[in-house]
Amino acid sequence: MADKGMTRAEALEFAIEHIDNAEVAEVLGKMLASITKPRKKSEAPSKARLENERLLAALVEAIKAHGEPVNAKWVTEHVNGIMTTQKAAAVARLGIELGAIAKVVDGRKVTYTLA
Repeated sequence: MADKGMTRAEALEFAIEHIDNAEVAEVLGKMLASITKPRKKSEAPSKARLENERLLAALVEAIKAHGEPVNAKWVTEHVNGIMTTQKAAAVARLGIELGAIAKVVDGRKVTYTLA
């Protein structure tokens, strides 16, 4: 494995150990503390998750109106805001997670129905 070099934290630790000025060492110590503290994970849902939840409501309504199982291609053609089959699959995955949609796999054919 290749050596990736020194990290910023390692460089600050080295500088703190080898500096004679206490004031500079204190400032470097604060810098070291700020880059090594763990980040707090946000509890709020992401912007993509909120958008997918909005699109999920539209997808559920479209499936209700259609009345039979649909595939991702049908979703892209009939639900506003879902332009690709990848987006359709992502929204359907959220629907499966929330229990609003069921996924039916028949060989390579994947369809979605109301749960």
